[in-house]
Amino acid sequence: NITTKQLTVSGITAKNKMFDGNPNATLVTTSAALVGVVASDQVTLSVSNATGTFETASVGSNKNVSVSGLTISGIDASNYSLIQPIVSATIFAVPNVHIISTLAPIEVGKTAYVQATNPGEISGFQWEWYFSSTPSITGGSLDTNPSIINGSTTVPSSAGVYTVRFSYLNAIGERQYTSTVFVPVYDPNGGFVTGGGWIESPT
Repeated sequence: NITTKQLTVSGITAKNKMFDGNPNATLVTTSAALVGVVASDQVTLSVSNATGTFETASVGSNKNVSVSGLTISGIDASNYSLIQPIVSATIFAVPNVHIISTLAPIEVGKTAYVQATNPGEISGFQWEWYFSSTPSITGGSLDTNPSIINGSTTVPSSAGVYTVRFSYLNAIGERQYTSTVFVPVYDPNGGFVTGGGWIESPT
């Protein structure tokens, strides 16, 4: 009896991802190639319907990702059978990052101070102060408590209710953003702003 020859596939990888509750994996197939074809045979690999599935949807490192949907075609394809590969990738936990300080009204031209949580697996963090339609970007610095990231900037010379948010790169290099918090700025020589509107400063 002559049985079909088994082929394997090399060059397929799966992308790491952040936890999202599902086991779907994103494959990279640009370097996919058949392994084991007899030199004179014509067999072509198709990756157009390839899908990847993590073994579970939970967080973990180097988790198995099963590849399916690969097919072969060509004059000699009937002489072969294809083994769908298993690759690996990591599902990272979503970091708990949020601004932990609420800003009291700040006098015009003074310095505002804010803090955000630092779970340890983030990078590229920065503060985005919205004193106009274009944010003013400032860096963050680690507190003496390394689980906190500090930020500060000089507020405008005009009273108003402004906003600030914190952004960072997660474990797979995607920039993420916290919710914004208000930055109320007042003029001690005039009116000042609160969440309820303009209030005259006492003389």
